[in-house]
Order: sequence, then structure tokens, then C-alpha cells
Amino acid sequence: MVGAKWTAAEDASLASAVAVHGVRWRRVAAALHGRTAVATRLRWLRTAAVARPTADSSHSPAASPSVTTSPPASSWPTYAYRTKRDQTGGRPWNFHVRKIPCSGRQPTTRQATLLRMWRLDQPRSRPFLCNLHRAERLVRDYLERQGVPRHELREALLSTQLSVAQSDELGLAYWPGDVLHTITRSNSNLFWTCAPGGRRGFLTSPELASLMGLGRQGAVPAARRAGVKAYRLNGWLADSVPHRLAAHCAQIATESASPGEEWRVGSLFSGTFDALAEGFRASKVTTRRTFAAESDELRAEVLSAACAPEVLYPSVEHAARACPPVDALVASPPCKHVSRAGKGGRCHPSVMQHVRLICDTVRRARPRAVIIEQSDGLRTHRPAEYSQMCAMLDELGYVWHHTCVEAHADYRVPHRRKRLLWVGLRVDAP
Repeated sequence: MVGAKWTAAEDASLASAVAVHGVRWRRVAAALHGRTAVATRLRWLRTAAVARPTADSSHSPAASPSVTTSPPASSWPTYAYRTKRDQTGGRPWNFHVRKIPCSGRQPTTRQATLLRMWRLDQPRSRPFLCNLHRAERLVRDYLERQGVPRHELREALLSTQLSVAQSDELGLAYWPGDVLHTITRSNSNLFWTCAPGGRRGFLTSPELASLMGLGRQGAVPAARRAGVKAYRLNGWLADSVPHRLAAHCAQIATESASPGEEWRVGSLFSGTFDALAEGFRASKVTTRRTFAAESDELRAEVLSAACAPEVLYPSVEHAARACPPVDALVASPPCKHVSRAGKGGRCHPSVMQHVRLICDTVRRARPRAVIIEQSDGLRTHRPAEYSQMCAMLDELGYVWHHTCVEAHADYRVPHRRKRLLWVGLRVDAP
């Protein structure tokens, strides 16, 4: 079949495989018998086409579900593959740490003991990075396998001495080129680095911002000028989204806009960096930051200094009631109650309350485009709420491009994290 023309059935199979495997072309090719990975990639790049909604579109909520199954021309996989050549975000962790030579904070007495007992305070032939939160869990699991009772694990952690070989066997450290595990608020302050040149200490906020793929944003300097403690700023950074991801969402949202056209952008659950709204700065439209909404006073102070929205509401409820007219509305609700860390308990009522606030704002403002970001835990650990949210979005009169992306696989950020994304285009928008 190599060299043969592609059939409609193969194109359909290709779309289904890409929806499952993303840009992992070898896996996609395995689902299409007789096609190579190179052939499937080229075919995908040539045939992906954006679905442009119109007033009489068959994608209206009454006619069919508004969540599209075929990615648009600016599709997640196509865009992600194209941006792999962007070396700024695609570099491994050691590039970002070396690029910003800083002196990180020194460990506490307990942390220094753990680093010494596990041979992580001694420079090696190559720089390495260790997350103490993850390292403690790995050593704890190791001690449990050795028969140490659970009530003695805390003391055993401080008295267990590991050789360099044992430390490497347990995988306590990341080496140059390794992809980091998910950076969360709980572990964001515990990345210890040690290099042959004498650098020893925890990562600083600028270094963590580079690892998160936030690009050159003014919020980090603004936070430091406002006197925000480094541990708090690092937690805020871990909650943010990569700039490249936000720029891609904005590219899809402005697909039908004219170059240089002015778009008014409003933001709910803005956070410190308002990363989703910042993504529009990289699109073909000019951006006017109409409003933002943030309830935390310190976050709001930093946001106002860094992004200067025209109106900064003290809560999402205030923004939903005022509802200024906007062309694009972005929302990144808190993931605390849908993340893996909270999977054991019942779903917090605020999860669906946030969804209802977003939907109410969309109904009032009727923006041309809507972008929503949430943790993948909503889909995996709260399937009932996830289905309810999709059903509520389907009733708004928008064509939704919905997917789950992974920070490293799709956007080449040097750490892993899955996120759910919705980009909605109004059916009757010009």
C-alpha cells in the first residue's frame, strides 16, 4: 500500500488514531495497516482543515453535538509538531537552569540531612536535579519493600544511608535530557540542583518559570517587587499554563479574524499571570485587555501591575454580573478539587459552580470565542461532572474544539502535565 492513494476510509481512520495518540506517528501508523509514520504525518498535515461555523451551520446545538471530533487546520497535533522546532521551550531542564545562573535558597536542617544521607549533596560528573517530594516517596516505597513498618518510616528516612549506586537505581535524580514529572504547587519549592561547577541549591522562581514554559512575562518581576515570598510565587507558577499552549488556543480562536483586528479579551479566574489571555499577544490580532477577575488580593496586585487590565474585578461573580462586552473570554478555574491529589473524596460543589459562572458569563457577553482550561483530573476522577460540563457547554451555541494535551508531548515543555482544553467559536460569529 506504500505510495497508493489515500482513501476516505483511511482518512477517517487517521483522524481517529490522531485523536487517540496525538503526534506519536508510529502509533498512528500502527493503526493504519500499510502506512508508514512519515506518510501518516504528511497526510495529516495536508488534510487537516478548520471547521468554519456559519449562521446556518449544521453544528448548531439543535442539529448535532457541538464538540468537534476532527481537529482544525490549527489543530493541536499539527501546531505542536510545528512548534517542536522552537528551541526556547523545547530545551531540556538543564538548559533552562544553566541559562539563568542564580543562587537558590539553601535547604533546611531536615532537608540537608536527607540530601547528605542519599548522596545528593555531592557534585557528579554531570548536573542533576532532584525533587525532594518525589525522592522521599521513592525512598519510602523502597523502605516498605525492605519490611520497615509504616509507623517507623519517618525516622527511617532520616537514618537510611544510600550509596550513589542505590540512589541512581531508585531514580532519585533527573539527568540532562530527562523529562520532569508534573510540577505541582506542593513540589514546586523542592527542586534541588547540583552541578560540577559548584552550583547547589533549590531552583529560583525565574528558573521555575522557564521550566513551566511561561516565556518572558512581567509577572515574575512584578511579584518580586511586590514582596511576594519565593515559595508562594513558585506555587503560583506551578498552577499556570505554558505560553505556547495559550498562544495555540488564541490562534484557533482568531482563525477567522482579520490581521491587526482589535479584540477585546476578558478573563475569569485570571490568577497571577492570566496566561490564557496573554496568549492573544502572540496571535494575529491586537489585544485590548477589557477585564480580569481575581479574588486573591496579592495575586490581583501582581496581575494589575503586570498586565494592567482596564477593569479588575474582585471576584468572578462580580465579573459575571457586570459582564462587559468582549470578543474573547478565557477561563482557567481552580483545579484543586479535581486534581489527582483530591481524587479520594466527594466532588466539591464549587467545581460545578465555577462551570455555571462561566456559562452565565458566556450567555450574557456572547463573545466570538471562548477558551477554557482545566486539569485532566476532571475527566479521569470526576467523570460525572466532566460529562455534565460538556453538556452545559453544548447548550451555549458554540462549536467546541475540545482535547486533552500533554505539556511535553504536545508543546515540548520539559515537564509532564495533562490538561483539558476547550476552544469555542460562536456559531453566528463573522
